[in-house]
Amino acid sequence: MTDTVLKQLSAVANMDIATLKDTWKRMFKTEAPKFNRAYLEKKIAYRIQEIAYGGLTSETKHRIRNLRNDIN
Repeated sequence: MTDTVLKQLSAVANMDIATLKDTWKRMFKTEAPKFNRAYLEKKIAYRIQEIAYGGLTSETKHRIRNLRNDIN
């Protein structure tokens, strides 16, 4: 699986902006935001890894929410 993920991540770096936006639509089921290329690449790369290896645990998400609430 790691080999496949590395290939996908490498492919992201070589995509033109139109392909990045199409990939965004496919992965996030929304239109790509009007941010710069680096932002799209980072978010798509994170999503590829999230799909392959799993996202944050519910405990971690809860902890982040609590920390955010403590700051505000």
